[in-house]
Amino acid sequence: MRRVERARRIVVLLGLGVGACAPHRAAAVQESTAVPAQSVESTPALPNAPHDLVAPLRVDHYKRGEAKDYGSAQGGVSYDYSDKETSLTVYFYARDTTLQGLGATEALEAETGRFKQVLEIERQRGRWDEYKVAFDDRDSVVAKGRVLPGRQLGFVIKKGQAMAVSLFYLYAVGNEWIKVRGTVPVSRWQKTDIPVFAQKVSAMAVSSSAER
Repeated sequence: MRRVERARRIVVLLGLGVGACAPHRAAAVQESTAVPAQSVESTPALPNAPHDLVAPLRVDHYKRGEAKDYGSAQGGVSYDYSDKETSLTVYFYARDTTLQGLGATEALEAETGRFKQVLEIERQRGRWDEYKVAFDDRDSVVAKGRVLPGRQLGFVIKKGQAMAVSLFYLYAVGNEWIKVRGTVPVSRWQKTDIPVFAQKVSAMAVSSSAER
């Protein structure tokens, strides 16, 4: 029932009414499952890319695009992925020193809290006019025979008259993070496969590290 409840929260925030909730592979409402690794090409050589995480060249119909290095292990690196309709960003980065001594659950909550602060900063800077968090729940994905604990967060954003659904996924890999962000227009949120992508790219990133 958790996935249905997440969908209802988004629907209510969109002002569509609870009766409109009949999601087909709805945004951020899929439960995490084990995801088989797929073939992976090499990751671009970036100085601050974690050595034990690999960015796949392709995840289903999503192709890897531009890569960016943020200048430190804590800043990490990012990789853009896109298909004809959807653009996503995957981040690999290290925990900062304040979180390294914490257990996964506590560290995940703290890092997600920081992301919420970023949302408010982005609003203040005019990236959007308003946002509302629909859900902030535990998540997990199986990679290389182990469970990666995580969190998933969904929120609705508004810019002028336009509304969209934005999704955030965070997985702990030891003292490193895998973060996935993606946004879709209201018209496509019920059919988005961003939750599937987030699980697959995370599982592939960890499972393929031994193939380097």
